[in-house]
Amino acid sequence: MTWQEYQEAVGKLYEQMEGIGTVRKNITLPDKMTGQPRQIDTWVEIESKGHKLGILVDAKFRKEKVDVKDVEEVLALAEAVGANKSALVALSGWTEPAATKANFVGLDLKLLTLEEALDSLVPEKWMMCSACNEECIVADSGGIIVDGMWSLLVAGQCRGCKSALVWCMACGDNVIVAPEADYDCGCGHTWRNVADGVSVKQSGTDNWIAMSDGYGSIEAFFIDIPEPDDPSSDDAGFYIRRGIAFRNQSRGDEAVESFNKAIALDSVSALGYYHRAYTYDMADLPEQAIQDYSKAIELDSGLAMAFGSRGFVYYSQERYREAAADFKHFLRLMPDSPNNQAIRTAIIHAELEIAE
Repeated sequence: MTWQEYQEAVGKLYEQMEGIGTVRKNITLPDKMTGQPRQIDTWVEIESKGHKLGILVDAKFRKEKVDVKDVEEVLALAEAVGANKSALVALSGWTEPAATKANFVGLDLKLLTLEEALDSLVPEKWMMCSACNEECIVADSGGIIVDGMWSLLVAGQCRGCKSALVWCMACGDNVIVAPEADYDCGCGHTWRNVADGVSVKQSGTDNWIAMSDGYGSIEAFFIDIPEPDDPSSDDAGFYIRRGIAFRNQSRGDEAVESFNKAIALDSVSALGYYHRAYTYDMADLPEQAIQDYSKAIELDSGLAMAFGSRGFVYYSQERYREAAADFKHFLRLMPDSPNNQAIRTAIIHAELEIAE
């Protein structure tokens, strides 16, 4: 994680605080005395009874604890830009003298650990590297068709030690691959971790697919649209692949059309309903998405992705009881999923909302 990303995570932390006011990130404000621009990590503006109050939030991204000098620097910056209140958010905590000084002058100290910062940024993709325990892996997902079935693959490379996480849903292998090494998973795919990222090759082919370059980017799968004159065009799997390709090109209506054809050819295709639901989900059509996710689950009660995805739709609608139930079912089906940290956090929040 870079210091800029940590600042972004701190900003998101304040954005998520209910009723906090207007949050602006990485801005400049003029120095009251000199007029020179001063960089502000996060600025929170609250309007109350006709008065505007400004809160300066400074992020300290370093392994050492913040000390009295850091507290004094934040106070000086707050004074220079006319802040009414100031806060210091630290990665590694603070010394006792710093806490005493902050308490005396009314500066808030907050701890935001690396794990919490990663979860705040992109919960389903960022995770600590278990190889070095110092940097993060930005994972991303894609998939391939194996024997007519969609197989989800997840991969990412540590930005520090360059170890790679690879996870294959088909066989369940979830391992760390050393730099400059290959790994054959249980279903025969070959994974390759080299300097410029992680690639995967399906068993029996010579076609390498780039999964991740260490920063979460991914080459779209099935980006070329399969044509209807394909010999397999009377097969539901063909139209699922075609729908995914349309969706990868942000052609949602055509994607739904293809999934409709897949379902018409195979009315018990859980994957057909799942991918149509996911397309509706991306188009912000929650009711249609829930209906199709539910049908996919009815057809295949082991389809973990459908439980997780439906859970997030319920969660976004503040239907916390249903969301928590789906998330717990997902965790039972996929106990080793890279998404689990984010899902457990969502469960905690959902259950707090239910208890109120």
